[in-house]
Amino acid sequence: MGPVSRPDPESYRLRAGRVHRGEHRGEHRSDQVARMTPGRRRRDDVPATDRQGPGPEAGWVEVRLPLPPVHARPLVVDALRRAGAALVETAPERPELSAWFPAGDRGPEEWTLEVRRRIRPHLPDPEVPLRTRSRDASHWAARWGRDASRIRISPELEIRPPGAPATTPASLELIPGPGFGTASHPTTRACLEALDRWLSGGDAPDVDPPPQGAPAPEADPLPHHAPPPANLQVLDVGSGSGILSVAAALLHRIRQPGGKLQVVGLEMDPAATDQARRLAATNGVGAVVDIRTLQVTPRVLDEEVDPADLVLCNLEGPLLLPLVPALGRRVRPGGVLVLSGIPTALVAEVRAQALTPPFRPISMEPSSGWWTLSLSRGSRRVSRGTGSVPGRSSSR
Repeated sequence: MGPVSRPDPESYRLRAGRVHRGEHRGEHRSDQVARMTPGRRRRDDVPATDRQGPGPEAGWVEVRLPLPPVHARPLVVDALRRAGAALVETAPERPELSAWFPAGDRGPEEWTLEVRRRIRPHLPDPEVPLRTRSRDASHWAARWGRDASRIRISPELEIRPPGAPATTPASLELIPGPGFGTASHPTTRACLEALDRWLSGGDAPDVDPPPQGAPAPEADPLPHHAPPPANLQVLDVGSGSGILSVAAALLHRIRQPGGKLQVVGLEMDPAATDQARRLAATNGVGAVVDIRTLQVTPRVLDEEVDPADLVLCNLEGPLLLPLVPALGRRVRPGGVLVLSGIPTALVAEVRAQALTPPFRPISMEPSSGWWTLSLSRGSRRVSRGTGSVPGRSSSR
């Protein structure tokens, strides 16, 4: 991560909606609330247990600062999230970070002082200029709606805006809230596509060409993987606003109508867990989707989380990396592990951490500078993977 030291893995937090992502091939806004901790969300030394999601009429304070250097960006976003930001994103019109805070009993001046105190240790210029302004509920609704549009993942799965009619058998209706989750970010879509394929027993997808200078795709064909069991356990680490958890439940309901399902989502931010529960209830799957407020570390995964047939984790690469071995240990024999949010620079390192016996590759897919890695553990036969890892030989 450059000259700034990486936080200790045990201090990483789950993110509340989704990670703010650094750029490769241009800056990309996260489709969910930014998280900056290697667990799924990154945040504080001070747990956010007292932080509540704002009500529909709550006020907001938006704080903007110049886009930090790449090596410091994850730490700055982490600091903003720890300070209580419900959204951290790259501003669409200029190179700035935009952080939205529930106003509560603080005004713009108080938030300016708090933000400066939090970010000062991570920036080369401790007096970086900040721009702060009050925002009302209509501004938040407009910001939320900017990313809310119908997204077709497959012929059976779509993500649709609030109140829009369903056009697929598994149609996930979004709800506005402090935890973003509109499936507009390429890593969210990649996870939804992997989820859709695995629950249908489908093959690995055709992938984009590897980046310039990367090895050619692996030529050795691997067999198709078997379909998932009718009685299914899913683990969504860093569930954020709950899109992946709810999508898993909707797909299982139409593809295994007689089967049993339990989805467990782990999220540190109470506001995000509340929104995820409301999302599950709105879509009629609240009985099978269990969203838990939990700070995730490797130790917590090993000691407090049950194994699952499918484990999903969509985190920014530096935050994902320390959790990879423990995530693998949560996958049942024959199950599948999906890792996303991986920048090109870290693909080889994440793959090396994840692709150890008994795991085998299913696919490795790039999208707008982000990679998604799917692996199968042990006995379940897997489909052909690309093997196109930048900076790593594709031979086996």
